[in-house]
Amino acid sequence: MQPDALPDEVTFPGVLASAARLYRARFKLAAVLFAVISFAITALALLGLTEVGKLQLIAAFLSQIILPSILGSIAVAAAALIYEGAVKDRLVTIRDAVDALKPMQRDIFMASLFSSMLALWSIILLGQFGLVLLPLFFGPPIIIQAIAIEKLSVRDARSRAREILRGRTGRVLLYLLVIALGIGLLGGAVLVTVGLAIDAALDGALLFTAYSVVQVLVAALTLPFMAAAVYVCYATLVRIKDAEATA
Repeated sequence: MQPDALPDEVTFPGVLASAARLYRARFKLAAVLFAVISFAITALALLGLTEVGKLQLIAAFLSQIILPSILGSIAVAAAALIYEGAVKDRLVTIRDAVDALKPMQRDIFMASLFSSMLALWSIILLGQFGLVLLPLFFGPPIIIQAIAIEKLSVRDARSRAREILRGRTGRVLLYLLVIALGIGLLGGAVLVTVGLAIDAALDGALLFTAYSVVQVLVAALTLPFMAAAVYVCYATLVRIKDAEATA
């Protein structure tokens, strides 16, 4: 893929088409990346469910909101470098991406904490429906792209995000919201359908294991597309801003 594979303007059809091309171009790498992250999140959620008493609420808060947001933000940052490589016809492996992100680990962590606070408020306001939108807050999306790709500090990345989003903030957020909602509902439908099917055939530990495997597979298939859409929005916004600066 070349830079002209990205849309000239941030439009919903353009974002979907470019995200689909990136999704296909780096499917294996992105799927493995998000499968590993999803497995870690599932394991943390299981640990949270095993806590009892006064620690149960704290464990659930950490394992279902804070830590998934942090791990999801790291995955989106790594995916940004993988997709950036695809656009430039350069193979960036997961190891390459992780190594490149090491100098920015403090900024990524700080951004992911902000992401977890946004996710928390979403769940407070929307209840369980807020969990469906959790991937929307990974990063936060545009900020984490600026940290990963432009090597900016979290403060500079926030300023950069405001700069490139100016005049298009509502549009970009709406597009990402629709994509996150679609992915969340699709994944939820698959989990419910498969859950009902295996519930009749399995029980106990086997049922939980099978459901967890399906959950990881669904995340591996859907979350890379969300990450690709975020990257496309960011890269397109940067191209537009650069073109305006040189005009």
